[in-house]
Amino acid sequence: MDANFLSEAINTLPFPIAMVATLGWYIQKKDKEKAIVDAEIRERNNKERDMLIASIEKNRLVNEKLLEANQELAESNRILINEFSTKINNIENNVAEIKNKISDANSIVLFDYRGLSVAEVTELRCKLREADSEYKVYKNTLTKRAMDDLNIDIDEYLEGPSAISFSADQLAPIKVLSEFAKKHDKLELKVGIVDGKVTNVEELSR
Repeated sequence: MDANFLSEAINTLPFPIAMVATLGWYIQKKDKEKAIVDAEIRERNNKERDMLIASIEKNRLVNEKLLEANQELAESNRILINEFSTKINNIENNVAEIKNKISDANSIVLFDYRGLSVAEVTELRCKLREADSEYKVYKNTLTKRAMDDLNIDIDEYLEGPSAISFSADQLAPIKVLSEFAKKHDKLELKVGIVDGKVTNVEELSR
């Protein structure tokens, strides 16, 4: 309803009635204004609530992703630690094995077996076994660690692949390897250790 029209209509009424009508109109107007303000506040609050809910949901999803990533990282780290521990244990076990074999042997010979055929390697292994000897192949880093622990210096001979023969007999494995090397030039003797003493190739071949 137009305010001017309402004002003119009220002016035609007796004073007391006009006052009541004016008050009623004013209250109605304020109620409408308040309703509009309340509606705006509700709408703003609803928007803020929806934004807050959306933000919480977004944060929840982000946290789930972070938790999943952390779990994957923790699992990856666990696997790496286990692999590293296994590798360290294998290294320590191999070093201990080499040290034990050296300590138990009266003669040790390092030789380069590259170039030998499978059949020749098999033949050599059989001949050494017949002489109560064995040979194994270790990484030079492991052999060096074992030798260092036993205060045996053969670093200059740890170049390229090396096989190591171990025997309780001082002479038998040396004789087998020396004779085999004469018939198979691919086999190269590097150094020997007899009764804890480093022995060069010339001395081994005597």
